[in-house]
Amino acid sequence: MSRLPARIARLGRVEYVATATLQRSLRAAREANAMPDTLLMLEHDPVITCGRVTEAHEIAFARTTDIPLVPVERGGKATYHGPRQVVAYPIMSLTLVDGDVKLLVHRIEQAVIDALDTHGIASARRPDYPGVWVDLDTARPRKIASLGLRLTGGVTFHGVAVNVANDLTPFGWFTPCGIPDAEMTSVARELGAETLDDAATERLVASFATALETNLLREFGLDATPIDAGELAALAERFPLEEPALTLPGEPRTRNSHRIEIAASERA
Repeated sequence: MSRLPARIARLGRVEYVATATLQRSLRAAREANAMPDTLLMLEHDPVITCGRVTEAHEIAFARTTDIPLVPVERGGKATYHGPRQVVAYPIMSLTLVDGDVKLLVHRIEQAVIDALDTHGIASARRPDYPGVWVDLDTARPRKIASLGLRLTGGVTFHGVAVNVANDLTPFGWFTPCGIPDAEMTSVARELGAETLDDAATERLVASFATALETNLLREFGLDATPIDAGELAALAERFPLEEPALTLPGEPRTRNSHRIEIAASERA
């Protein structure tokens, strides 16, 4: 079966707010048919993002840390992004799934499940909880991938984040995805590979990113050619947008608070 043309951008490690701004303009460009469906593959600097339904009590302790908290317009609640976590942002038209949002989510989750399977990890969906989990049939399943999307003008942005070898400590500073008893895990933890040296860890992250990219393109029937950050920026400049009026829930961040360091493995 023939595949539709698309673009793939492998952006490396990038700051979250700038990437969110880029996504908004690219989404507008896709809606205007100024670019084909595009997949952004990347890692983020440490950040906790808060979806539209995040509640103040869910991020209360996170306010006392030095990690940035950023409100975003995607669905869902709070989650963490950081180095060695693989993130995929599909800037794609809903026509790929005949306008079926549930099918869109299902295919993204399936791409993650298949990528995990190639790395020796069995995983599954959890009813009513978007994302991907391991040991779902036990008393305490563990979440390995978080999914949050925004759909505007028939085009999706934001996407999915898979814990590969990132520090999981920050997930304990807030209520992940609004689930009080959620235990987060990673590819490295499930494989017993958390003590790998830096070179081996980077190979694991790169291998997983490639598998996820391949599976996402397959799920949506896309044949992607690379596009670099400069080309993306030039395209985005043609579709400038005002930043949305977004605020964190609750009171302003606590001043003079106790400093909590990001683990050394999170630093560049």
